[in-house]
Amino acid sequence: MEKQCVLDKKKIILCIFIYFVVTIIFYYAAYERICYIEYQSGVGGSDGYLEELSDGTVVTQDICFDVDYVYEIGISVATFMRTNTGRIKISLEDENGKIIAAKTIEAEQIQDNSVEDLPVKKTVGDGIYTLKIISEGGKKNASITLYRNSKVNYLGHGYSIDGRKYKGTLEL
Repeated sequence: MEKQCVLDKKKIILCIFIYFVVTIIFYYAAYERICYIEYQSGVGGSDGYLEELSDGTVVTQDICFDVDYVYEIGISVATFMRTNTGRIKISLEDENGKIIAAKTIEAEQIQDNSVEDLPVKKTVGDGIYTLKIISEGGKKNASITLYRNSKVNYLGHGYSIDGRKYKGTLEL
C-alpha cells in the first residue's frame, strides 16, 4: 500500500514538472502571437487638421505595419463642434487594391475630437497598405475633418487629398 502511494506522488510531481516545462516552452515559442500590443503610428501628436471633407473628397495614407495582426486602426476626427452632413467611408486596401476592411460612418454620429475605429481583425504581411477615406454627401461648412501632423512624413510618402500629395501624416 505504501509503495502505491509513493508511486502516485512521483507521478504527480513528474506531471507538474512537465506541465511547467511545456508552459515555459509555449510561452517563449509563441510570445509574439499571444501578446497584445497597442501599436501607435509614432506620430507624436497632431499639429492641425486637414481641410473640410466635403462631398467627393478622397484622402489616402500609405501604411506599413510592423506587426503580424491588426485588430483595428483609429483615425482622429474633428467636427468643428457642429452637426455635420453626409458620411465617410473608411477602407484599408492591400498593394493590389483589394479591400481588407471597410466601414461607413454617418457624420451626425461622429463626436468632436474623437477617434473613429476601423476594425481590421486580420493577419497582415510586410507590404504597404493604403488607408482610404472618402466623404459622401458632406456639404461646405457642414463636413468633418481629420487631424494630421505636418512635421512627420510617415514612410516618406506623406498623405494625399484628391490625388494631391502633402507632407506629413494623418493622426492614426
